[in-house]
Amino acid sequence: MQIGNPIEEKKTLDFILEARERGLIVFITDCGAGGFSSAAGEMLSVTGGEIFLDNAPLKEPGLISWEIFLSESQERMVLAVEEKDLPELQKLADTFQTELTVLGHSDDTGILKVWHKGELVCCLDNSKLHDAPIKKLESVFTPGKGLTGLPLPDKDLNKSLETVMGDFAIVSREPIIREYDHEVQGNTILKPLAGAQADAPQDGSVVDIDGSDKCMAMACAILPEWGKTDPYAMGTGTVDECVRQLILVGSNPDKIGLLDNFCMGNPEDPAELGRLVECVKAIARAADAYNAPFISGKDSFYNYFETEDGPINVPVTFLCSGFGVVESPDHVIGSSLRRNDSLLYLIGHTEDEMGGSVFARTHGVEDGKVPQTDCAANMELYKAYYNALTSAWCSPPTTSPKAAWPSRRRKWPSPARAAYGWTSRRRRPSTDGNPRQSPCSVKARAASWWKWTRNSPRTLKRPWPASPAPASVASRRKSASPPPAAAGKRCWTAT
Repeated sequence: MQIGNPIEEKKTLDFILEARERGLIVFITDCGAGGFSSAAGEMLSVTGGEIFLDNAPLKEPGLISWEIFLSESQERMVLAVEEKDLPELQKLADTFQTELTVLGHSDDTGILKVWHKGELVCCLDNSKLHDAPIKKLESVFTPGKGLTGLPLPDKDLNKSLETVMGDFAIVSREPIIREYDHEVQGNTILKPLAGAQADAPQDGSVVDIDGSDKCMAMACAILPEWGKTDPYAMGTGTVDECVRQLILVGSNPDKIGLLDNFCMGNPEDPAELGRLVECVKAIARAADAYNAPFISGKDSFYNYFETEDGPINVPVTFLCSGFGVVESPDHVIGSSLRRNDSLLYLIGHTEDEMGGSVFARTHGVEDGKVPQTDCAANMELYKAYYNALTSAWCSPPTTSPKAAWPSRRRKWPSPARAAYGWTSRRRRPSTDGNPRQSPCSVKARAASWWKWTRNSPRTLKRPWPASPAPASVASRRKSASPPPAAAGKRCWTAT
């Protein structure tokens, strides 16, 4: 059951971070899809071992063997640890108030054995799991027309601009973002919303890393319309947009990691699989050009259904998520304009490529050429921009956000403080560069707080014109660390 417990997830993550710092974890994987079957199956792929399902904590009674073994549990992780470290690990788990259970052990037999209620319910040679026959599928791809020189409707460009900006693919997601608790512990330096009203999309977000002078940037990109006619261009363009956004918010171009996320219909349909193959070719080329590895990812296939008129497949779609290292908080600028008479520069070239655009979709322009991406040329432009950024040629905030609010637990004030100018003795800069004044009395503070409460962001009203909303990143990781070829006997624990 994919019913997670966010409180338990948080306690588990804190426990794992501390255990990692103490060197108590040999390797680790999550209990995502497949539950213990995938987690233990991966980690015991070389050594083999025994799993005792009676030890696994259950969310509800009455589960049979295969249900316990295969059920997904978002707030659990499986660790491999040395047996001598178990007492210290248990003490640490008690400190963080999270469960720690000995699930089984490795035994160097190469056989995965699963026990339940004293009965051996599963006994598999791991080679049958990880060296299984490969299914071969056929793919076919027919390129779109890719026309240029198409007549474009331009009778009322003002109306066209309004239509494009109001389209679901472009309109601000600010109401959705504010619906959730998207910033915890005040570590977000660059928030996901920009502009005077804090309701416009930012290129990405930047989070402070405790104990480090560096920060972490996060961004994502998706271009589903491009893939309908040119999935190769969708692949390169999506990677390019993700990398570009990371660099725009301050990431070092040489320190970027990516995650691929695919969604498609029936992969056994040659035409559908052909689109996926083209996209994969493209993202591999783009990742090589940007020297940005794909460190993880996720896919979702068979998203289709049968009708009387034939099957309907969801479009082959690729979402690229990424994160980068920000060498200094001084490199974090953001998209908001902070003063009048600012100079704006357009970097790059514009060609006759309207395919896949919102304008083309909303105005009935078909078969247009989708924008082609020259990743190598773009990387040179991005590095030139980054050099300008690190040389302070681009307009930064008045003061470094991180330096302006050095408290470990609260780098930025809450929305109420941002709205009404409350400050502590450590003053932070406002977005316009002018220091904010604190209300001078308890009565004034109480009145301001009551006003903010009545106009809470939960009602989608924004009383604060500055300090855009913070970012939240929920990223799901896949285990990437294979077990050592010759592992000694270790205890396998599940939290």
